[in-house]
Amino acid sequence: SGGHAPEDFVTWCLNRNVRQVIRANFSNESGLSCIGGSYDPYTLEEHGIHHVDVPVPDVNGGVPSVFAIRRVMEACQDAPKGQATLVHCKGGFGRSVLMACCHLIAEFDLPGAALLGWVRIVRPGAIVTPQQEHFLCALRGASDLEKRLQVGEIATAKCGCVVS
Repeated sequence: SGGHAPEDFVTWCLNRNVRQVIRANFSNESGLSCIGGSYDPYTLEEHGIHHVDVPVPDVNGGVPSVFAIRRVMEACQDAPKGQATLVHCKGGFGRSVLMACCHLIAEFDLPGAALLGWVRIVRPGAIVTPQQEHFLCALRGASDLEKRLQVGEIATAKCGCVVS
């Protein structure tokens, strides 16, 4: 059907030192069946690539829950140094990019507004909903993100304003 086999994805990951894959979509989301469905995580695991499912509903702006963001950050923190983690969702523009940005904010204390500009340069079209944009821009750095994760203020965040 023109899609790539899971083995092609495994080879692509291994060639780029990706040793962890985080899937931010549900494996049975609409639109996946027409391309042969989602991949089986076991295919990755049997090749030494750790797989983490952190499904985020693509509704109400696609802003991940506190639990989802914490889970992604923990998985990234637990990954061996020097090995890449790939974060993806169905389209690769919204949910996964937002979660990857949260990891970058926590790791490097970057402001979300600066990351928004950067990800839209390296991944044109990234951060696809106003809710995702508002959430990201409200984070002025790692301390803002940590506060929001502690008090559970993800879905209601408002403000004025592996990515590859």
